[in-house]
Amino acid sequence: MAEDRLSVTGSVVVQEITTEDRTSTQRFCGTCHARLYNTNTRRPGIAVVRAGTLDRSEELDCVAHIFTAYRQRWVVIPADVPRWPEAPPPADFMRALTA
Repeated sequence: MAEDRLSVTGSVVVQEITTEDRTSTQRFCGTCHARLYNTNTRRPGIAVVRAGTLDRSEELDCVAHIFTAYRQRWVVIPADVPRWPEAPPPADFMRALTA
């Protein structure tokens, strides 16, 4: 989702992981340490939220699928939903999220 539309209440622990070409900033629940979401310098403005951390996550509408090369083979992705076998180009991904 667009990072500027995300707000989190409660204690959050932040961990940054830096490699040669990017910094991934992970956010965890300060109580149970479940990963909540992350951002990445290669995808500025995009927050990847872990759907299972949300209340009523079963009501979410999936608008895109990423890293589909690693999905379980029994997972069926609807033909009309954008998908990428690996990480999508940031501009394409943002278009899918805001469509």
